[in-house]
Amino acid sequence: MSHEPSYNRGVTVYSRGRKFRGQLTGGRRDHCGVESCCGFPVGVRWKDVKLTFPCTGGMKWLPKEKAWEIA
Repeated sequence: MSHEPSYNRGVTVYSRGRKFRGQLTGGRRDHCGVESCCGFPVGVRWKDVKLTFPCTGGMKWLPKEKAWEIA
């Protein structure tokens, strides 16, 4: 069983507090706009059809659920 984070299309993403749920699109951008951040923005399509690009630097991987949560 792999505990490595997945950035593949379709992986679940929860908003802060798990109020909303979306899925990774498989798209990502090169680097975060915050100078000291080592993460990178990933595309998330939410249930209301909105597309956002939260940074992995502000997300946490949930290995048991194989999902991301915005921290």
